[in-house]
Amino acid sequence: MLFRTLTAAEALDLSDDDIEIDTSELGNFTDAGEIGPWAEEALAYLVSEGVLEGHTNGSLAPRDSTTRAEMASMLDEYLQYIDFSN
Repeated sequence: MLFRTLTAAEALDLSDDDIEIDTSELGNFTDAGEIGPWAEEALAYLVSEGVLEGHTNGSLAPRDSTTRAEMASMLDEYLQYIDFSN
């Protein structure tokens, strides 16, 4: 959902063949193999834009539920990303 919001806010059309999101950066996370293929582009985009940083243990935990604190942190990063807040 956050990925869709970011891409819509930037008018980024992912159906355009000219746009490619580099998913290789996901390999830096210890649990990269657990990321579903359908989520790779979204997670790679959020990581590359600094909205999603992962956990201190080097994982993204893609199969875990997102806590309220994690979502609040991502929303804060997103608001800073769009220059909405400091």
